[in-house]
Amino acid sequence: MIRCKTCSKEFPDDTPLVVCDRCGAVLDKGAASAAPSLPTVGSDEPPLPRPGTVRRIPPRPAPAPEPVEEDEDSALDPDHLDTITAFGKKQAIVTVIGFGGSGKTFWVNRLRDELPNRSWRSNELPEEEITLSPAGIQLTKFIPPAEAGRASRPYLVVDCAGESLVQALERQSGTDSLKGSAVRSYLVALACASAYVLVINAEQLLQYREEISLNATQTTRKNQEVIRTIIDGFYKIIAGMVAARERLAGGQDPEKFLREGVSREELGKIFERSHLRCPQPLYIALAQADLLIKDTGNDGVDSDPFLFALQYGRKLFKAIHPTFDQYRFDYLSAFYGHDGSSIRPNYSNKHFGAVEAFEWIHDRVSSIRGVTRNTISTRESVEMRLRLDPQFRQAWGDGR
Repeated sequence: MIRCKTCSKEFPDDTPLVVCDRCGAVLDKGAASAAPSLPTVGSDEPPLPRPGTVRRIPPRPAPAPEPVEEDEDSALDPDHLDTITAFGKKQAIVTVIGFGGSGKTFWVNRLRDELPNRSWRSNELPEEEITLSPAGIQLTKFIPPAEAGRASRPYLVVDCAGESLVQALERQSGTDSLKGSAVRSYLVALACASAYVLVINAEQLLQYREEISLNATQTTRKNQEVIRTIIDGFYKIIAGMVAARERLAGGQDPEKFLREGVSREELGKIFERSHLRCPQPLYIALAQADLLIKDTGNDGVDSDPFLFALQYGRKLFKAIHPTFDQYRFDYLSAFYGHDGSSIRPNYSNKHFGAVEAFEWIHDRVSSIRGVTRNTISTRESVEMRLRLDPQFRQAWGDGR
């Protein structure tokens, strides 16, 4: 067993989690069943978070254990089958990707609480306690109200732990293929999606730098490692998206695709392509924006989210820009003023950007009869801004 050093919760040795789903601390997979230890004064452990801040996530976890390849006849998880069924019925599937403590599951639960107030129906009630990094995938179905001219197909929101997804994809380095139940969760989330949502802690993004300063504190270095995992890992996530979509577009049955997995060679070839294209829209939520540090020359959530993303996450921006026709960076606070160390949200807290993010996706995957959509892509509008906005062009770099 693996025991969390902070809260003592125990996990099986083969858990796909890399952070504790109770407190958000990194799990030490190299010390199964080790006795918990608490940080002492002067130790190398990061200090406890101050009130009103997000708990900092320590450095990149140790490599995941090798997956156990399963018999192709083994039963699929019910969540996998439900996702395949929704895909087969051409329901809209929204895959939400985020790392532990990013706020993705808080956002899904805010939608469970808020959308019914707007005449939507949800099959899941909002949770009183929200785990920071749920294993595998969690499903929530939303049924829209009757709207003139819009398709009334349900939405299936797939909550997918980002660190486990990246870890599963990284297993390609030690195995011939990506197979087994741990990998299936992420392949089905990538393959069947009609739209994607990437949730990033906005305050942590402020601290990201391509090069770590020599005089940076240990806490800053650890926070930058988390963001580096997200940004570097997103290239692999994009490759997984493309591989999965191409396999299904070629006529392969989704269930057969899940059982077979993806070969290391196939994923490597896709990753090395000069152009990776995903037709599905992508929403990048700069989450917990109410905790943004406001000493960077911008005014927190009143600043331009595209410029903010380019200034503090240029590598991620440039991975997204050539790949997605429709994408959006925007601020999100699902529970304004929430203490980041708590797993119990207060649904009376204000929120901004939560419903707006879902509505942006709804506008792009639902049909409106008799309405001609604006055909300009996000990529085209960004290219136009690069020509017209000197500040944006300077943040972009490359001499443009």
